[in-house]
Amino acid sequence: MNIPPKNPPMAAKPLHKNEALKAGSNSLRGHILQDIEDNSTGTVTEDSAQLLRFHGIYPQDDLARL
Repeated sequence: MNIPPKNPPMAAKPLHKNEALKAGSNSLRGHILQDIEDNSTGTVTEDSAQLLRFHGIYPQDDLARL
């Protein structure tokens, strides 16, 4: 006898933006190195900044120099 399950399987939720970033970041590497090497911008991209936060690094500006 084949009894159907009481609750059908739930559809998978889409990943949160940060979780999707982690999943596609090559072990939290992303493009951090390329962003740091690019002297034309003086900063990293938003995605790289988020990956840096996962590593415990919080980039900030030195506004005292202005």
